[in-house]
Amino acid sequence: MHGLLAQVELADPAAGLSAWRRLEHLLGVSSDSQALSALLRALPGTANPDRALLYLDRLAAAMPEPRELLSLLEDPRSADALVTLFASSQFLGEVLLRHPEYVRWLARPRRLAQAKSLDALIAEARAEIRPHLALEERLNALRRFQRRELLRIGACDLLGLWDLSAVTAQLSRLADCLVRVSLEVVEAELAAPAGGLSVIALGKLGGQELNYSSDIDLLFISATEGLNHERAAELLVEALARVTDEGFLYRVDLRLRPWGRVGPLVCSAAAYHRYLRQHARLWERQALLKARPIAGDCEAGAAFLREATPLLFAETPAAIRRDVHDMKRRIEAELRRRGKEWGEVKLGKGSIRDIEFVVQYLQLVHGARYPSICTGNTLQALVSLHRLGLLPAEDYHALTDGLVFLRPVEHYLQLMHHRQTHSLPPDARELAYLARRLGFQGPDAGARLLARYQEHAAAIRAVYERYLEREETEMAVDPQAPSPTPDVQRHLARMDPAYAEAFGTAEIARHAALADRLGDGNLVEVEADPVGGGAWRVTIVAYDYPGELSAICGLLFVYGFSIQRGQAFTYEPFSAPSAPSPAGRPYA
Repeated sequence: MHGLLAQVELADPAAGLSAWRRLEHLLGVSSDSQALSALLRALPGTANPDRALLYLDRLAAAMPEPRELLSLLEDPRSADALVTLFASSQFLGEVLLRHPEYVRWLARPRRLAQAKSLDALIAEARAEIRPHLALEERLNALRRFQRRELLRIGACDLLGLWDLSAVTAQLSRLADCLVRVSLEVVEAELAAPAGGLSVIALGKLGGQELNYSSDIDLLFISATEGLNHERAAELLVEALARVTDEGFLYRVDLRLRPWGRVGPLVCSAAAYHRYLRQHARLWERQALLKARPIAGDCEAGAAFLREATPLLFAETPAAIRRDVHDMKRRIEAELRRRGKEWGEVKLGKGSIRDIEFVVQYLQLVHGARYPSICTGNTLQALVSLHRLGLLPAEDYHALTDGLVFLRPVEHYLQLMHHRQTHSLPPDARELAYLARRLGFQGPDAGARLLARYQEHAAAIRAVYERYLEREETEMAVDPQAPSPTPDVQRHLARMDPAYAEAFGTAEIARHAALADRLGDGNLVEVEADPVGGGAWRVTIVAYDYPGELSAICGLLFVYGFSIQRGQAFTYEPFSAPSAPSPAGRPYA
């Protein structure tokens, strides 16, 4: 027996041998049986064979009929699945020990790997709560449902049945489902339903890229001033966050509402729009790039976001760059203060946050012109930015490859104990366990994981620095782009410097051409281009007589046009006495 387990390379052979002997006893078989032979073949290749063996022993003891485990272990695929799950996640192992009946899923990998739609998840969640009448019983049923689904998703992740996008999509759908059904449960406790209340997801949930142990960022928007909205929101947050013997659903972060912690829990749509126009800082607009209605009155939530979206693009590129970079510097300063700079995959230098901030900077700069890039999902946004030529191929691949590497690292760190962990373990043994869970093999697995991490972090940081650490006066110029023509150079020379930040090279050249057409017999040039979604981009170049632009905007309003965003620039006068007195005013 000692010789058989020697090939497994256990960290604690004595504890492993005790667990093995208990397995033999509980299953009623010897070491040379088909089941234990399959187990011996599966253990050496796993991330943490000690933990896998101990949890298999505990599972056999927890099952009403331990010999049911025997038939699973006799199937090499099922044996490998059980070993992988136990070795990779203590949290999922505990879920399985608490509900050993779930082990049957692992014997049906095809059914296990079928992704569930949001409607299917909601139907299953409602079925779970239907037999229960009391509020706490219904919420506990939802907590058990969540643990079962996390086991399903985690198993598909660990067994390689899904890719990163599928895992985050399923985790996000599960959260959408649980927020929606929890709201239904708490509304049933109120004297009247909270109609017109929208629950808006921000952050990772808004972008449908949730982790295993993410907080969920929520925003409550009221279409009308309903009396039950505040109470419904309070009950929902309590239902989601309360810890019981069955665990909890989600930690809820409400700090992204207007005025943060001191602001009202529920804000009317009109009040929020006023806040965006008058008080919101750039990071608050930045947060809305990931906003998505998930529960309550989703139609009202979508209408709120449609009206809010044009208000996100109110800053110049230089101001956006400065504010986004300042925010990242504050994050990194806090990491230094807490001694957490090393191996921080979420917030540190060359981290997931570097990728997100580059993407969001480009979205805030170009989103008004190219609405298709304003998706909350980072991977999808990277694809859109690259397709439109706003992100060169080299930068696109560095950020995409880095995200696809870092996200599983973050997932597996959290999946072990279902805790918010974002740092690589400093302990060499724990780093090796993580490396093996990520597919690195051999005695130097931890060192090779660390080297790969450093490569990606350096590549990500280099892209971040190119976009966000430039001097504010430096322009984002393609080094291979042709120099502006003399006409364009003269046009730019008469403009405020902010003009060159507000428009792209092609637009500036077009403005110069339109301005060149003006004369005594041609006082105005107008161009209108559709930009999708029923919206148009209108460019007006004209002689700037007092009140002219106001009159044009008034006429557009009278004829039913809503001006969502505008920029006006006027030529500075030439110093030469022969310069013409009228000034062209590009307006877009």
